[in-house]
Amino acid sequence: MRLLICLLVLLVHVHLFAQDSIPRKITGSAQVGFSASGGNLILYSTSFKGEIKQESPAVEWSINTSFVYGINLTGGNKKTQNRESYLSMAFYKRWGPWKIVLFNENENSFLRKTIYRGNIGFGGAYKISLKGGFEIDLSQAVLPEFYFSENRSDDKVTLRSSSRVKFVWSKGPCTLTSVTLIQPAIYTNPEVKSSDNFNMRSNTLFEVKVYKGISMGIGNETIVQTYPSYLYQSIRPYDYRFDFVIKYSK
Repeated sequence: MRLLICLLVLLVHVHLFAQDSIPRKITGSAQVGFSASGGNLILYSTSFKGEIKQESPAVEWSINTSFVYGINLTGGNKKTQNRESYLSMAFYKRWGPWKIVLFNENENSFLRKTIYRGNIGFGGAYKISLKGGFEIDLSQAVLPEFYFSENRSDDKVTLRSSSRVKFVWSKGPCTLTSVTLIQPAIYTNPEVKSSDNFNMRSNTLFEVKVYKGISMGIGNETIVQTYPSYLYQSIRPYDYRFDFVIKYSK
């Protein structure tokens, strides 16, 4: 899997250096969210999301990362409630509104007892620009996925279909962004029913620009993964979180 990731990064760099005559722009953003509760349940959690991307008329690449950590202090005892890290990378070659995409995901989850889940895929994408500040980006890929759980006997390899829908609306200082990945299983080894091996991840952010490069808003992340709940009865197939967010973009 590490070799596949290295090849992805190498392809990005080789193609970018081959396009030196094309003007490119690198942009990035970082956002921090937090929540707290007291009383019977004393719980603090924080989240971080970052993105860096480079765009030109011919090529585009992006790296997105997120980290969530929650700590439970109920009863005076310190206990990890949640810890999750996620990294995705994508490389696009453009032809007008059409794109070829190379895509990769990497994930670790304390709550879902996932040591590592990773994939790399290839497919196509199409961008639609509408009036009123609307943009829709659609992509479809096929990808092999590798899954390693706390119980190594449950490790598996899956071939997935991956559909991605990105929706952006912007007007004045307000922006609404929603990105959803839907990933049903095509083939699994060892064999598992498709309903017990389904992934979905959705991130939505409504933000208002309050100063140059700085915005504030409300974010939601919803994750559905049915395989961990198939393995462990104590795990629910879904997680969702709402955060108050401060975001910096450059």
